[in-house]
Amino acid sequence: MLNWIPTKLFSSKAARDSRSLRRFVADVTEREKRFANFTTEDCQHQTSVWQSEVQALDPDRLDVIDRHLKLIAPDAFALVRQASRLLAERDPEWKLIPFDVQIAGGNVLFQGNISEMATGEGKTLTAVAPAYLRALAGRGVHMITVNDYLAARDAEWMGKLFATLGLTTGCLQNDQSPDQRRAMYAFDITYGTSSEFGFDYLRDNGLARSAGTQVQRGHYFAIVDEVDSVLIDEARTPMIITTIGNTRSSFLPIYVSSVARLVKEQASHCNKMIQEARDLYGDGSHRDTDAAVGMLLYKCRLAQPLHPGLRRMKQDPALLRLLENATLYFHVDSRRSELFVMKDELLFWIDERSHDAELTDKGCRFMSPDCPELFQVGDLMSALARIDNLDETKEIKQQRRERLEADADEHGRRIHEVRQLLKAFCLYERDRNYLIKDGEVVILDEAQGREMPGRRWSDGLHQAVEAKEGVTIQPESETMASITVQNYFRLYDHLAGMTGTAMSDAGELKDIYGLDVILVPTHRPCQRVDLQDQVFKTRKEKYQAAVREIKAAHSRNQPVLVGTASVEASETFSRLLKRESIPHQVLNARHHDQEAAIIARAGEPGAVTISTNMAGRGTDIQLSDGVADLGGLFVIGTERHESQRVDRQLRGRCARQGDPGTSVFFLSLEDHLMRRIDNGGKMAVILDKVGHVEGEPLASPMLTRTISSAQKRVEKTDYEQRRRTLRYDEVVNGQRSWIYDWRNELLHAAHPQDWLFEALPDCLSSAVHIEPLDDGSGSHTLTFAPEVDYFALPLLDELEALAQERDLLPVHARLEDAIVTRVREAVTAIDHDLVSPGEFLRQAALTKIDRAWQMHLVELEALRERIGFQALAQKDPLVEFTREASFVFRDRLDSIRLGIIAAAREGLEAASRAEARILSERLRPAESEIRLNFDVRPRDLQSSGRNASCPCGSGRKFKKCCGVRA
Repeated sequence: MLNWIPTKLFSSKAARDSRSLRRFVADVTEREKRFANFTTEDCQHQTSVWQSEVQALDPDRLDVIDRHLKLIAPDAFALVRQASRLLAERDPEWKLIPFDVQIAGGNVLFQGNISEMATGEGKTLTAVAPAYLRALAGRGVHMITVNDYLAARDAEWMGKLFATLGLTTGCLQNDQSPDQRRAMYAFDITYGTSSEFGFDYLRDNGLARSAGTQVQRGHYFAIVDEVDSVLIDEARTPMIITTIGNTRSSFLPIYVSSVARLVKEQASHCNKMIQEARDLYGDGSHRDTDAAVGMLLYKCRLAQPLHPGLRRMKQDPALLRLLENATLYFHVDSRRSELFVMKDELLFWIDERSHDAELTDKGCRFMSPDCPELFQVGDLMSALARIDNLDETKEIKQQRRERLEADADEHGRRIHEVRQLLKAFCLYERDRNYLIKDGEVVILDEAQGREMPGRRWSDGLHQAVEAKEGVTIQPESETMASITVQNYFRLYDHLAGMTGTAMSDAGELKDIYGLDVILVPTHRPCQRVDLQDQVFKTRKEKYQAAVREIKAAHSRNQPVLVGTASVEASETFSRLLKRESIPHQVLNARHHDQEAAIIARAGEPGAVTISTNMAGRGTDIQLSDGVADLGGLFVIGTERHESQRVDRQLRGRCARQGDPGTSVFFLSLEDHLMRRIDNGGKMAVILDKVGHVEGEPLASPMLTRTISSAQKRVEKTDYEQRRRTLRYDEVVNGQRSWIYDWRNELLHAAHPQDWLFEALPDCLSSAVHIEPLDDGSGSHTLTFAPEVDYFALPLLDELEALAQERDLLPVHARLEDAIVTRVREAVTAIDHDLVSPGEFLRQAALTKIDRAWQMHLVELEALRERIGFQALAQKDPLVEFTREASFVFRDRLDSIRLGIIAAAREGLEAASRAEARILSERLRPAESEIRLNFDVRPRDLQSSGRNASCPCGSGRKFKKCCGVRA
């Protein structure tokens, strides 16, 4: 009730931001007088002066640097405006002088926030002043764009202005060598895409073999163009570097033809079911067979979700409602037995939502009439139990178990790969989900139509699609390094962004990245007219109405931009326009340079451009002469997106810089979002009852508000999914940071031997263990890992003396000291022909660390897939994943530490093969486990808390060790 009081007393945040921006712009305008007579040389000299001042400050005190930059910010912005005027005088192509709103937007970026500026307001120029100011610190500024074309264009374009100011500009491109990339990062300003920066980070910290091969020089300040696209849309997919994984033989080439026949046979069965459903449904005059029709459609969806006949029938809202009713019917647990019976009537079934597939018994017999067991899951646990009950020796039982597990592994791979083939044939379509380019399967972004080169589906699915298409099957990859977009951009000390549509996602951007969204007013008032949504009953009516509107606009020579939600929809509209003989361009955003050229011509008289909603971002549509008198650009949306932000982006393509323009959306009750609103097709039924005329649109403000409300619910759901994905990755991120920091210490160590000696105590704590026996004798078992056998062997004679000690506490430490001494002697004895002893150790240790981390990522990926079942036990999967991942990481650290000891051993073996051979011959397996009798003093036990480390040196808590007997 009293929420208005703070606003009345202190004004709203938006009002305070507006006043602050106005004051800053006025200050910059006043400071311009100081630089009015500056030449290019004067500008460059002033830059040198400021650089000297800022870089003389303590580099570790970012707060001090920030305060100084804020003091000179108005002067720096004023100098950028003067440099723009100087550039315009000598370069006739340069006509850009920052407007006041661009100065205001630049200040928002400098403060580390997101500047929301309407399309066409000149965000590229807006970013120059804050980038210039931050670059004075000499730490490098990263300018992130949405594609390589825009990065190259902006670097060349804005590079002229930066050069006038005395700064250097570089641009990252995909085909650059490490030396070229290092040179680009050395420049004051570096342009590139988020993937270029992110993958360079992964290569520097996870793959680099020497400090000289690292290319980045830190993460100080970044400005992200189209920040909502990069930080939200691209954040759905992590950045992953992979390598060729297991190259074992595959069953895919063997069974691809059999699966193709199986799919064809089931498609024939689906044709019969679809025809039967049509016959039962008839002309719609009888409804006593509705349940049977729904069951047939549901069964067909289980058999082949993308069957063309099923797709056509789903376009009828009434039939779609019957299908959804049948789906709800089988979601009840008590009807699961009926569902199993239905599935058994098929050759295989597909769950479109969970992307699951499985052969039925009929399908197994179809694939292998003589031995259907080849494709049926066996009972491994029962088979192992039968082996344990055999009256045979332990060695023979172990051999049987190993053979059984190997056979079970091969059997499981066969079943898994056949399931992946079923998914490839039934869920993935060529030119919709992927395309074939240069003999390779390239994934397509279904919503944008963009190629996603270098990305591959995981878990053998990509190989299954390759087998289906008959192209070369590439080996399955394993993850070497990965990071989410969210965690990468949170590495920056300062982060800022700009876009035309961030306000609707302000909560997520603040929560995940700590960025405030500040609205910057337009340079000229917006003249766009947003018409009421036109909603039709069927998709066919919508298409017809949209084509009529396009034809009418084209006849009066007004340019039209048609936005579609998918590549498939854009191709449908293209076919319809061809029938009407309307010339047009189709933009599916597959080539960035062509994309920009096509979208730039969309403002010419009579131009008709069909584009996916996201295509052409970063390139303004400028109106040709006379087009403004025709009403400007006419934007037609053909479907509401699940995010309001994408709809706003499409509307914002017109009416830039005060130009006229119009936007309207044509929708149908059969659209994906509308079906979510109109639960069960009830609205279509009501329209039929009230005598709705075909082709007549529904235009209702209440319906528009309902659509917006539905979009907000979907956006909230998507945000929660992204947030949960981030929370999973945050668990991994802590471990990743630990490994990368440790690895970088080794990489930059001037003397790797010293790094090894410092790490040895921790390493040996994982290699040497003293465990109490359970027989109550007071005896302990000393064990050491095979990696330290080589170093511990000469100490065997000393162990008897150690065993006579009455105090357990120093035993473990004395043993470690003795082994450390032995390792030091071994390292100094290394004499390698090709590299120095230190470099040999560095490379050997890096190999151990990298391989262990790679195995860790694979294990965590499997853990996350497996941990989802914890929800069935009323447990939070995230909590369980966090707990299990910590245990896995602890074990992984032990293996890394042991690997480092092994690296030292390999170094000595390389230096002295003969000595290594003699010692290894003396070592026997039994000598890795030595029983020592320790007389533990009572005071040691009494002084130990139950949760304190046990004084015996085992590394475990007292209550879990000697305290058990005490």
